[in-house]
Amino acid sequence: RPKINPNERSRKATFVKRSGGIKKKVSELSTLCGVPAFMIIYGDDNRPITWPENKDYFDRVLNQYLSVEKKERQKQSLSQSDILKKRS
Repeated sequence: RPKINPNERSRKATFVKRSGGIKKKVSELSTLCGVPAFMIIYGDDNRPITWPENKDYFDRVLNQYLSVEKKERQKQSLSQSDILKKRS
């Protein structure tokens, strides 16, 4: 069994806690705004953590998003620089 150094163990524990918190926030936003949502987080092992874990729901929301033309999706998207420009 390989040894895990204390920093690595602490980092992994923090990742698990924070990814759980992000799952909760996505769930709350979806419920409060009445919109379908999902999330994908990749950890160190490159295995995705998804919410919700229901693959049918995930596929339906993704297909709904992809069915909108790319130009139309980009109209409603903001880059980080767009957000910063609006704030200043």
